[in-house]
Amino acid sequence: MKNYNYDAEIIHIRNGDFGTNTYIIVSMISSKAIIIDPADGEAVDKVIKSNEIIPQMLINTHGHYDHISGNNILKENYNIPIYISAKDSEYLTDAGLNMSTYLAGEYISAKPDILLYEGKSIQMDNIELIVHATPGHTEGSIALSLGNMLFSGDLIFRDGIGRTDLPGGDMDAMINTLKTFYMKLKFDTIIFPGHGNHGTKNDFDIAVQQFFYTY
Repeated sequence: MKNYNYDAEIIHIRNGDFGTNTYIIVSMISSKAIIIDPADGEAVDKVIKSNEIIPQMLINTHGHYDHISGNNILKENYNIPIYISAKDSEYLTDAGLNMSTYLAGEYISAKPDILLYEGKSIQMDNIELIVHATPGHTEGSIALSLGNMLFSGDLIFRDGIGRTDLPGGDMDAMINTLKTFYMKLKFDTIIFPGHGNHGTKNDFDIAVQQFFYTY
């Protein structure tokens, strides 16, 4: 998926045991790339090699196992910095918090190199990602915007909102994020969620409206 307005190509990989969406944002100027939420490091690495991509950084939208389980392979292969929010940083090295203890044996990720916070700008060539704090699914969950595109992690899906009954979940925080962040997104925002299909905000509004109606 190419977006010439931002000199970027978005490569989508559905991978891992839980169908996690990994996104690779590739600069059309230099083939440098930002990797978001790798689940299966080997699968992601194959795409990197086949497309002759040059990884520059790896960003986890939150610290649950299914979004960080590819960190180590990519870190080892490319020695790229790992970015995650400060509030979720301990998930990377705590198998209980990241839930790998219960899902796949203990998985300990490489430690983060750079901690993210609300409003931080991440720059690569002409591509600028803006970090948005979106607590609810975890305390340190983030979303990343690139123009009218939003990489939303596990905040929202086309068939529901992110779970709050997992480590770090907080329903009150989720409701506040939906009201103060999600509701203010423009209608032409293209949302790339952590699971399921992407679409415009209008495609996700039904799930949010149903949540508030039934909550």
